[in-house]
Amino acid sequence: MSATVPPAAGPGPTPPGTPAGAVWSPRSTAPRQRTSWVRVVLSGLLGVLVGAVGTFMFAALLPSGVTDHVSAAASWPVGLVLTLALSVTAAVLTRAWGGYGAYTAYAVGWLVVVIVLTGMHGPGGDVLAGAHQRWANLWMYGGFLLVAASAFAPRGWFSDVPKDARQDGDAG
Repeated sequence: MSATVPPAAGPGPTPPGTPAGAVWSPRSTAPRQRTSWVRVVLSGLLGVLVGAVGTFMFAALLPSGVTDHVSAAASWPVGLVLTLALSVTAAVLTRAWGGYGAYTAYAVGWLVVVIVLTGMHGPGGDVLAGAHQRWANLWMYGGFLLVAASAFAPRGWFSDVPKDARQDGDAG
């Protein structure tokens, strides 16, 4: 059994069969973690839940025309900002929890439920987001762009492997 060498002391022992002079890193041979189907299903359900809550709640605290008795907090779309933040946070969470498979399930669940619910007609024939069309477009398109942008977050944010110790060439 060979002892492990700290990163500052050198690259460490090389496994048998490694060519001479080759740099070996334990990260390069670590098996890639596969996403379990349970995480994918739960992430898809989370996407449906966040999309539904966001679609029903984005207009909950929209600015109203009445300014004499409404607090200053209601002068900007609090509900829209909160639901967009919830959507991005859940997207990052699913990517960290289950990788791209879980993230894809979340994004598809979110997108499908937002499209279906936003165009759905209510009992009186009205569209759920029809009265606030400008805000509804910002919820749908802005939310989609934010959820999609979370796929491009740096891979290091989602890794449990510690970064190598930095080696200063000037240190003495």
